[in-house]
Amino acid sequence: MTEEQPGKGIVHRATEAAAGIVDHAADVGERIGDLGQPIVDKVASAGAAAGRLLEATRRFVPGEVEAARARRLRRLNRTALPNLYDIHPEVRTAPRRELGVMTIPVSAVRGTAVEGPPQRGGDFLPLPALKSTNWEGRWRRLLDAQRRLAILPPIDVLHTREGYWITDGHNRVGVALYGGQDEIDASVTHVHIPGMEEHEPATGALQSVLEDSRQVRAAGRGRLSRGSWVEPPPGRDVKGKPGGR
Repeated sequence: MTEEQPGKGIVHRATEAAAGIVDHAADVGERIGDLGQPIVDKVASAGAAAGRLLEATRRFVPGEVEAARARRLRRLNRTALPNLYDIHPEVRTAPRRELGVMTIPVSAVRGTAVEGPPQRGGDFLPLPALKSTNWEGRWRRLLDAQRRLAILPPIDVLHTREGYWITDGHNRVGVALYGGQDEIDASVTHVHIPGMEEHEPATGALQSVLEDSRQVRAAGRGRLSRGSWVEPPPGRDVKGKPGGR
């Protein structure tokens, strides 16, 4: 018995199998006279169609979808994350109201609400020059937690008409982005900016704080949207995972 070469993939093996079927059909066809060639043609056509389908599947495997997402996000890491206080300085004295813990869309998180020099890129992770060994360890731990569907603490955000702004939890949002996660738990404080139309998240979005309920919801959110992890997100070649804020 010939040992299979390690480089052979599923498409290659399927093609070989289809070729074997065609050869067998040809042998059968020779025994049944005039019906032989039509049978061979039909089997050959089916084998070719199967090969094309398998090849198309190979081109669009989840890992490749994720790799494209990671490349796009890494480009965002080169530019500073928008800062709420730079856009709306009046937020410092604007009225606030705590809304509690709710599930929010990751896509609705607009930027940071931490004052000071830019430290985060557009993917919510530290700018390239600020990525340290300690941060890489935290990243690995967070990524590992997400893969295990562990329950992570809610992030802390301010909410304005434009969306949500992080005060704590930037790395957790980065993990959600790179992993294709659609939603994330957040402790939300609404900020009413004078002169802007009042708009708060729907109260129906408020989540139960019962532990059993949270576990069920966490497992559901753990199902990633199309694409799964195949390579580390940030600028460095880190095999891995996240941590921290």
